[in-house]
Formats: sequence, C-alpha cells, structure tokens
Amino acid sequence: MPQRTLTSTELEQLVLGACLLGGGGGGPLSGAQPLLDYLRRNRLTVTLAGLADLPADTPGAVVAGIGAPNAASQSGDFTEAPLNAFRRYAKLLDTPPGAVLPAEVGAMNSLIPAVVAAQTGLPLIDADSAGRALPTLNLAAFNLAAPPSPLLLANQPAAGQEGVSITLNAANASQTDSLVRANLSATDDTGSSLFGSVGAFSTWALTPAQLAHSSVTGSTSRAIRLGAALRRVQTEGGDAVAAVRTALDGQLTVLAQGTIRAVELSEAGGFDRLQITLAADDGRIVHVLAVNENLIAFAEGSAAPLAAAPDTLAWLTDDGHPLSNSEIRPDTALRASVHLGRRISLLGIPAAPILREPVLANGFSALLAQLGYYGTAPALPV
Repeated sequence: MPQRTLTSTELEQLVLGACLLGGGGGGPLSGAQPLLDYLRRNRLTVTLAGLADLPADTPGAVVAGIGAPNAASQSGDFTEAPLNAFRRYAKLLDTPPGAVLPAEVGAMNSLIPAVVAAQTGLPLIDADSAGRALPTLNLAAFNLAAPPSPLLLANQPAAGQEGVSITLNAANASQTDSLVRANLSATDDTGSSLFGSVGAFSTWALTPAQLAHSSVTGSTSRAIRLGAALRRVQTEGGDAVAAVRTALDGQLTVLAQGTIRAVELSEAGGFDRLQITLAADDGRIVHVLAVNENLIAFAEGSAAPLAAAPDTLAWLTDDGHPLSNSEIRPDTALRASVHLGRRISLLGIPAAPILREPVLANGFSALLAQLGYYGTAPALPV
C-alpha cells in the first residue's frame, strides 16, 4: 500500500479497534487518551507505511510500553519514555532505524509507536509481532527473525528530572523479559522506585525482508477498520457483535454473553493476574483467566476450554465499547470492579497463523500450563 497520513479520526479508531484486538491487554484506554491529546496539541502527523514502501536495507525498530497495566493507567502523558528508549536504542545500531515498528496491538501499544513516529518524522510500519497483545516477549513472532537483544529500557521521568535507562543483553527473549520485569520493580538506595512498575522499551531492529516472515502485516489498518465499525455503533446504534464480525471478515466466535459476576486480582512481577467470572445468559458460569491479557476461558462443568491463547479473547459491551482488563480490574478505592453486573460479550478471534509456529505455540502452551491447563487448547475456526 502507498504511504499515507493518518487522520485524527483514524487514530481514535485505531485505539478503539486495537483495544478489542488486544484481548484485554496492550495498555488501558485511559492511557491512550493523553497520547491522542498530545498529538493534537502539538499538531503532529503519523505516516503509515507497508513493508513494500520501505527501503529493503533499512530496519524498523520496535518501541512499546511494558509493565503492570494499572501502573500504565496512572502514567499520564507517556510521551518521553518511548522516545528516549527509541533514540537511545538507535545509537546502539550500525544502521539507524528508518521506521517505527509496533510490538503488538493494544490501545496504548498501537498508539505509542505512532507517537514516536510522529515525534521523529519516521513512518509507522503497518505490522506487528502478533496481531494481538502479548504478556511476554518470547511469544512475539519477531523472535523468528532475531532475539530482542540488545533492549533499551527507559522510564517516564518526573517533571524536572532526568530519565533513567538501561541496556539489556541476553541470549533469548525469555531471559530478556525476566531482566525487564526485574528492572521495572527496581528501587534506588532511598527505596524510591526507578520505573514505578512501567517503562518503555526499544529493540528488534528488523528489515522488511526479515519482517516478511516474522510479523503480522496490516495489523494497524485492521485495527482502524474495526475501530471505525465500533465508532458507528457507539454513535448510530446497532448490533455491536455483528459490526465486529463484518469488520473482521467473519473471523469471530461469540464465546459467552452475560453479566460480570466477579473479578479477582493479584499483582506480582509487573503482571496483573485476574479471574473474571461471567453469569452467562444461557445459565453457564464462565471463568476467564488473564495474565495482563486474557489467556483462557472455560465454563464450569466442561472438560475443554471455550478458547485459549494464542487465540484472542476480547471484551465488548452491547453499545460497542471494547474494554481492556485495566478497565475491568477492581478499582483501587472501591476495591471492586466498577463493571460488576454489566452485561458484556466475550468474543473469540482466531490467532494469526504465524502464532501457531511451533516455537511460539509452545510458549503459549507453557504459559497456559502455569495457569493449570496442560491440554491442547482448541483453535477457533478461521
């Protein structure tokens, strides 16, 4: 596709569509709004480019936010950390990045690279590592091309303070991810947090030739199309699920519809671990287990899960609003989810085929085993 400038409306649509496709993760909607405001206030433009539009020997580099979603929702104007990470990572490379590459799809992590693209004047690549959000780096399709090393991790500095950054080198993505999580919880000698459980990273400088076999192409455009459909439902009414199904060319399964009955949360190591329980309209009790992202759904009394990662499990309200798990998690002050009793649809979206590659599929299986599921998860129909 030819390079094109995204409109302000398309960026808003990107956030909506990416929130649904993120499957509960990829950053909260509340964290995306300050980024949209920043782009408007500074009159910055974002140019979207396909792989074929880029010079063959020029790499694009990943930039994204990482850490506990609740911390991300409280990070305010998260515009310095990603830019610092990207620029400092670029200095480590022999060939500087000629484009900005999204790591994943999500409300914040589809917009953060767009902001960095606007800040640097570089194009935003219409591709990512999964077509969804991911809880850990080892699940990214980019690993089929190269490990995420070196990785530059930067914090969002407080007003008037200099930013903190660290360069990490490791043999593989699992080791890199562990080092990132450890640093996000690091403190100085006074006990003050250096990162506040959230930061931005830059890594994976990959050429178009490498991305051709290690990415999900067209993911930003797909999120924009989906977001446009959701916005129409929000403003004009209509069947939200039907609108999503049409926007996704029929690649959608309704796993359950009902009301949110309970939300249980534990936080550890830069992750939100949730169990969300639905009282389904058909009488079933459905549980969804999440580690930042929704990973598996099952109905009580059923031997097999309804769906599991790498397929995407997403939340959608009847009036067309996607929800991330940051919105569903218990409110800190109320100690309960503000969405308890709300009617919602749990939707299943089939995984991009590249996520079924053995090395990536095994990573998802290992993650599901940590949640107590050791079987073979059924794949949603394409």
